[in-house]
Amino acid sequence: MKDKLKILEATGLAVHLCSGKKRMPLLRDVSLSLEPGEILGVVGESGAGKTMLVRSLAGLLSPPARVTAGKIRYGGNSLDYTDPAAWNSLRGRGIFVMFQSAVQALNPSLTVGRQLLEAVDVGRRAGPGKAMSTGQDPGLPESQSRKADVDQIGELLEAVGLSPDLAGRYPFEISGGMKQRVQVATALALRPRVLIADEPTTGLDPVNQEVILGLLSALNRDFGTALILVSHDIRAVACLSRRILVMEQGRVAEAGYSDQVVSSPRSAAARQLVENMIQLEKGACPCRILN
Repeated sequence: MKDKLKILEATGLAVHLCSGKKRMPLLRDVSLSLEPGEILGVVGESGAGKTMLVRSLAGLLSPPARVTAGKIRYGGNSLDYTDPAAWNSLRGRGIFVMFQSAVQALNPSLTVGRQLLEAVDVGRRAGPGKAMSTGQDPGLPESQSRKADVDQIGELLEAVGLSPDLAGRYPFEISGGMKQRVQVATALALRPRVLIADEPTTGLDPVNQEVILGLLSALNRDFGTALILVSHDIRAVACLSRRILVMEQGRVAEAGYSDQVVSSPRSAAARQLVENMIQLEKGACPCRILN
């Protein structure tokens, strides 16, 4: 019964860079759990292993990196690291990753509208009520079907504060903040059960930081999407998440409720993050709009 309460779990996860008989550890004995509709924060300095954890949880590790120990469960079912087809069927509607580099996340050869249309198509195939969909009749004339798609893409862009005219642009023609909003719009189309946001505000100005965190919070609140928020900014993570996982050198240095970790950090890694937060307190907190 306990497994059924968790949408995503990792137990004793270890990842190594493997070359012949040589192994370099990247993740060591990492365990976490995520309940449906929960927001979990993962924090740590650069090089702590956060992005490697993200890629592991989404089945996106590339050789020579591979999982060498531990289990990952989705909805109580164990996932096979060596079965790409199973991971491909899970990613998108099951687990959606919002990458730190929106430049890498978006296809430079396709317009924003075309990429959103692909997400709408996936959501439409998920069935009624599963994802944002036009609900159009497949028997509609092509002109009406196309208009429904255009309207749907416009609604997605407007939902994240962008003009529908942006649909005709290519990723290189829009700003970093806009690219991140397009990633959120993609998540809106899919409405995944789990969204992993890897450093979603890095490199953005304070206004766009607020916008992105507000949109992620709304996705969680309005659609029940469980969220793993990965960041080096413990201020932003503490604002949104109920629990925090602090990582250091590929290990979990500390785990607990957000208020406890921030007010009484036990590990050196958590204390350092809190000290950094205190030094920045005079600046605008990127999640102040949520308070």
